This record gives sequence, structure tokens and C-alpha cells, in this order.
Amino acid sequence: MSPEFMATIGVGIALAGLILRLDKRIDKVAEELADVRDRLSRLEGLIEGLFRPRPVVQP
Repeated sequence: MSPEFMATIGVGIALAGLILRLDKRIDKVAEELADVRDRLSRLEGLIEGLFRPRPVVQP
């Protein structure tokens, strides 16, 4: 095998390793983003409940 071919294979393997590593990071960020969305949904519900008009009860 020629040195150029071996270098190309080495670069390909290195790039594959980087891509897999970035893919794992992206998955982690997506999970954290889903957690943030859940928390914001809960806060939105609480805020809506605070400003929702309450029915008037006649004495």
C-alpha cells in the first residue's frame, strides 16, 4: 500500500471518530433541551394560573 493511501485511511478513521464524538454531544444537548422545554411548560402553566380570572362567588 502506498503512503498516500495509508494517510487517506488514517484521516478517514480520525474523521469518523470526530463525527461519532460530535454525534454523542448533539444527543446530550438534545436531551438537555427537552428537559428545559419541560420546565418551561410547567412555568408557563403556573404563570397562566396566576393571571387567569377567578370566578366570583356570591355570599
